[in-house]
Amino acid sequence: MTTIQKFGSQDNHIQTEQKVIALVDEAHRTQYKFNAQAMRSAMPNAVFFAFSGTPIDKKNRSTYRVFGPLLDKYSFEESKQDGATLKILYEGRMPDLYVEEDGGTIDKTFESFCR
Repeated sequence: MTTIQKFGSQDNHIQTEQKVIALVDEAHRTQYKFNAQAMRSAMPNAVFFAFSGTPIDKKNRSTYRVFGPLLDKYSFEESKQDGATLKILYEGRMPDLYVEEDGGTIDKTFESFCR
């Protein structure tokens, strides 16, 4: 196990001709530039599997072109049904604010701080 940054540094000489299975987490963030190229050069016999919650499919960056077709999908709805995603309750509250300035307004106070 390592990080992709290890492959982009000339100080690190990770190299293997062995057959390797590379599991790439957050693949949509890391697999389109020099670190990814260095990683593939260091492990020429590797098979790469991507994990991504947000795969990219654009002209110059595509998770599908780099890794191949989608093998499995775990949707947001499945996650909610399984209980892995929990409901967030947001309660908007107004803070109890006031301006302590003789005869001033909030605008005058703000302007005095901006000078």
